[in-house]
Amino acid sequence: MKICICDDDALIAQDLRELIENIASEENMEITVNIVTSGDELLECAKELDAVFLDIEMPGRDGLDIGKTIMEINPEIIIIMATAHDERMRESIHIGVKDFITKPYKSEDVKISLDIIKKKTAGKRELMVYYHRNKYIIMEKDIKKIYAYNGYVCIYAGDKIFRKEVSLKKMLEELEAGLFFQIDRKTIVSFAAVKNYEKGFFYIGREKIKVARDRKKLFEKAYIEYDLRYKI
Repeated sequence: MKICICDDDALIAQDLRELIENIASEENMEITVNIVTSGDELLECAKELDAVFLDIEMPGRDGLDIGKTIMEINPEIIIIMATAHDERMRESIHIGVKDFITKPYKSEDVKISLDIIKKKTAGKRELMVYYHRNKYIIMEKDIKKIYAYNGYVCIYAGDKIFRKEVSLKKMLEELEAGLFFQIDRKTIVSFAAVKNYEKGFFYIGREKIKVARDRKKLFEKAYIEYDLRYKI
């Protein structure tokens, strides 16, 4: 996950980066955090970012103006607006800001913002797979289930079945932790695709699927954790 801090005060930005990195480490979030000190610098890298902590009060083009332009460049970006003045928060609602933090930054506020970012970006990790011997890139959020064969897996994503030359164990290690679960010896499912779970059974689309008896309690615990951590 790529996060940027945009603040003309480099010392304040560095303090925020340390807060973000410490919290991300505690939450097992894989992130990189960069700092820029002007809106123009931010616009140069905006297309590659997942989220930005954007200061409202900056010389020249302020954060609100920059925020509007960023959303045009990268509509998927998550903007967390930072300000020392609460009254300016209302102005930023109209540009799609997802959260606000006020200076001086508090750990609990930054943690809430990172939780929003985590939920909004879940499943955006890309995987290289094959379809009819051609390479494709798919996102984790499009995967419904994965089924193992001898030496390879079939990945059900969208309306296609992709293939990857990897064991089920290696496949699970490659996926983002918390979004998927191995329900038996041969099957991994995406929690996002699971519907109507009850007593060891659930549906993915119209298919009724059973969790192995020895995996049932672990599945239920992981499903609750997924619901708490990722559902919006």
